Amino acid sequence: MSNVKQEKRLRKQPPVKRNKTAIVISILLAITGVISAVYLYQYTHTAKLEKQYYKVQSELNNKNNQLESTVQDKVNLQKQVDELNKTKQDLEAQLQAKLAERQRLAALAQKQAQASSTKPAVAYSLPANQAKAFIYQKESGNNPAAVNSIGCRGLGQACPGSKLPCSNTDYACQDAWFTNYALQRYGSWEAAYNFWVSHHWW
Repeated sequence: MSNVKQEKRLRKQPPVKRNKTAIVISILLAITGVISAVYLYQYTHTAKLEKQYYKVQSELNNKNNQLESTVQDKVNLQKQVDELNKTKQDLEAQLQAKLAERQRLAALAQKQAQASSTKPAVAYSLPANQAKAFIYQKESGNNPAAVNSIGCRGLGQACPGSKLPCSNTDYACQDAWFTNYALQRYGSWEAAYNFWVSHHWW
């Protein structure tokens, strides 16, 4: 009897009603959580990508700047090389011109020397010592230490000065050397004097 009464009492209890509002709110909260998680992931991932992008962009800019600097350095070096080559060519042209002028003068001097050697001997009235003194005075002011602008040296201005085997203070040595030069080339101091008068060099 007691079991039957208890069963009837259970049947009379009303069924449990589910709260629909709570379910909807739970679903919305779940959806909101999912959306928030997705958004947070997207935001974090995007920020990471942006950071990587700006890093790569910065490195790229640095490389481009280095490349531009290298190219400019190369251009500047090429300009310097071109300028040096031009200067070298100008100096070579000047040197060739100087060598050509030196050869021309040497040929002219040789021609004049040959011409003077073929002239008949002439008696000169000027004594040898006076002829020598005249040349020394005209060439160096009778100063054994005299050196001109092109390096000729001594009493009679030997050119180049290095071929004169005497010091700048040894008058006797220089006098002997120039006397031998005058005799070997012109035959006498008188002939050397006449050549100097005609050409203003000897």
